[in-house]
Amino acid sequence: MNELGRTVWVADACNDLVARPSGPIESRHAWLKLKEARSLKGSSRGVAQAVGQWREERAMRSDHPPRRVMSDMALLGIAQRVPKNVEELASTRGVDDRHLSSEFCKEIMAAIREGAQRTVELPSHESDDVEKWARPALTLITAWIGELARKNKIDATLLATRSDISAFLRKSPDARLTQGWRAAVVGEDLTKILSGTVGLSVDRDGHLKLIEADNP
Repeated sequence: MNELGRTVWVADACNDLVARPSGPIESRHAWLKLKEARSLKGSSRGVAQAVGQWREERAMRSDHPPRRVMSDMALLGIAQRVPKNVEELASTRGVDDRHLSSEFCKEIMAAIREGAQRTVELPSHESDDVEKWARPALTLITAWIGELARKNKIDATLLATRSDISAFLRKSPDARLTQGWRAAVVGEDLTKILSGTVGLSVDRDGHLKLIEADNP
């Protein structure tokens, strides 16, 4: 790291790891780990939250991974169908014999009934906090950061996460891309891209490169 001049990079990354919250996810937010969570609507969303919460808490009590208690497929299938009785639960995609045992079935059906009554709002997505004009820039900037990561032989998320990019676009005063080594490695390029003084092009090897924008 000393030879590459990245001692500060390493120290900064270590500080981020120390400051990162640890411990299990709040059980009521567990459903958000589903890949299709944001596509759910109405009562399906409430059922996903309630059954996901049940799965998380059941897993903690039994000291098993949540997916061993119930697969994501079963949880999503239950949320989409919202079974009204045991027969409908039994024929739901992903549900197996374990879930139909007396104890499990009773708990799952209780979670379904309770969840169907919930009104659940999705937490704001990282791009939701960015002004509409800047949202297309998220994809462009993410691509350039990926190229910088390749050149510097470093994981892209160490250069900038999606939250870092969003904070930069919102001009947040504590945006990490405006501070320290990230400002020099990433932030300066992003400022030029957003101001229109440079653009992105693809070379013959398929790599991105910055090019000076044509004068109007």
